[in-house]
Amino acid sequence: MQKPSWKGRRWSGISAGAAIMMLAGGLARSDDNRRVVSGLRQPVEIVRDRWGIAHLYARTEQDLFLAQG
Repeated sequence: MQKPSWKGRRWSGISAGAAIMMLAGGLARSDDNRRVVSGLRQPVEIVRDRWGIAHLYARTEQDLFLAQG
């Protein structure tokens, strides 16, 4: 079995980060830490850890996938 290349890992990380940035940039702003997204049924929380990795928390899979982009 062949190991995935670093290039593939790098692109997957970049594409995930770009999706989150595009999502955050296209949302209506309600205050400094909250965004309003049409289509969400429940609140979704996006938390960045100390390394800048985004962790998404949602009550439903549909909301999670919508927030993920």
